[in-house]
Amino acid sequence: KLQFNNMTQLLLGVDASRAKSREYRMVEGVSFVSVQHLPILDPIVVCSSPLVALLGLEYVTASQLCGNELPSSASPVAHVYCGFQYGEFAGQLGDGAAVSLGEIITESGHLELNLEGTG
Repeated sequence: KLQFNNMTQLLLGVDASRAKSREYRMVEGVSFVSVQHLPILDPIVVCSSPLVALLGLEYVTASQLCGNELPSSASPVAHVYCGFQYGEFAGQLGDGAAVSLGEIITESGHLELNLEGTG
């Protein structure tokens, strides 16, 4: 079972005020925003990789891989950032492409687990 140690989130701050909201808003004083991704219906595993062994697990289900089933210690967040788009400063943006589930410490080192393509 994965046990998350979300030290970066603790150090840089998480805005959990509207975890289930999908509306745009300015976020100040923190680096992350709590999110709740939409579940994937009937997920299947297309291929397997050394990820399971790297995480120190014996097996992983499709529902776990897609984030439908998360350990209670997971803390899904999106990263808040700002930057330039098309040569103009775009102000505050949010990471709609990835959701960080948090950090774990394994025999291989400190790892951050992400759900990609969630935006």
